[in-house]
Amino acid sequence: MLLQFSFSNFKSFRDENTLNMEAASIKEHQEHLIEKNKNEKYLKLAAIHGANASGKSNVVEAMKYMRYIIFNSFSKAIEWDSILTKKFKFNEESKKGNSLFEVFFTVEDIEYQYGFEINEKEIFEEWLYEKKIDEKKDSLVFFREKDKIELSKEIENYRVILNTVKEKTLLLSFLANLNINNIKNVYDWFKNTEILDYGNSMEELIRNQRIPIKEIEDIESYERLKNFLKNIDIGIEEIRIEKTIENEKPKYKVFSIHYNNDSGLKEELPLEEESQGTLKMIALYRSLINTLDNGRTLFIDELDAKLHSLLVKYIIKLFSSEKTNPKNAQLIFTTHDITNLTKENFRRDEIWFVEKEKESNTSNLYSLIDFKLENGNKVRNDASYGKNYLYGIYGGVPILKDYIDSKIGGENIG
Repeated sequence: MLLQFSFSNFKSFRDENTLNMEAASIKEHQEHLIEKNKNEKYLKLAAIHGANASGKSNVVEAMKYMRYIIFNSFSKAIEWDSILTKKFKFNEESKKGNSLFEVFFTVEDIEYQYGFEINEKEIFEEWLYEKKIDEKKDSLVFFREKDKIELSKEIENYRVILNTVKEKTLLLSFLANLNINNIKNVYDWFKNTEILDYGNSMEELIRNQRIPIKEIEDIESYERLKNFLKNIDIGIEEIRIEKTIENEKPKYKVFSIHYNNDSGLKEELPLEEESQGTLKMIALYRSLINTLDNGRTLFIDELDAKLHSLLVKYIIKLFSSEKTNPKNAQLIFTTHDITNLTKENFRRDEIWFVEKEKESNTSNLYSLIDFKLENGNKVRNDASYGKNYLYGIYGGVPILKDYIDSKIGGENIG
């Protein structure tokens, strides 16, 4: 479970910003909460809104970048003349400074705090702490500042070899090759946290071609897939595959099955002839089910791209419902969809905005629960979130008041 993600000096985010999944003390949608203990509750959902070029996709990309460095700094550090960084470019101090990435998360009953500061030349700092459920204080696993390293007793025996770690290599990436429980937990959490980028047209194209073959071939899994297809109501009754062997490798042709309106008989279409939205939902299926079944965290950039708002709502409900999400999986996504931006779908602390300041070109991330209106009051839970957002009341979007007034009337929504 993700508790908190902080980052700074990354793309449009100059200053430190935090996506905090800790639940606020509000009463709406109690079923959306994950209870860590009696005093701590966390969220299953975070929906990030913002205008084009506001920087909302950079929130997801920051996590993607953090994972990239973790997974590659050991195997590719020798190849790197310099570390790839994506610093804030519109400030000389930022261009010369470090970027920071830090996460708090839980694996079973242990809370971890892991992060690093990085620049083109080196891992400037790196730290890992853990706290068990019955402990009040964090325990050091390791702390590194340039070439100085502090280690816990559990990994002290590795000091000699750790002193040989290159300046461009994370200790976590190096230690992941050894069988150490707390290191493995942290590394596996990043590995199991999936990130889907539907803002990248090439990645979207590749993902939409990935058909859940295993789910189709397994009888029990296939029944679950059929129920999914019926629930999203895209007209597909079944999926059929033809399997052939070419050069000793399996090759598949996939067909969607519909019913003829006149004859009632089955009609088949090559799956690639289905709409892009349909292909996206089928491609999303494995990621959604894998995340829900294992209680993991899923990031999706532009969840609503090519999807009807009712399909987006269906995905939201999969995660918010205790019935379909008994293992407390989390969904964090960016979106332009305001149809679902309502009190019926979200708590105020699940709604996030990204706004870019014109003068400094810096992006800022904030939640609706923390936002204060011009009169100093917080947003009420009976407000029209979507409409107010379009009016520019919450920031993060061009002010469209004149257009909205001409279309839907201009009643007072403050």
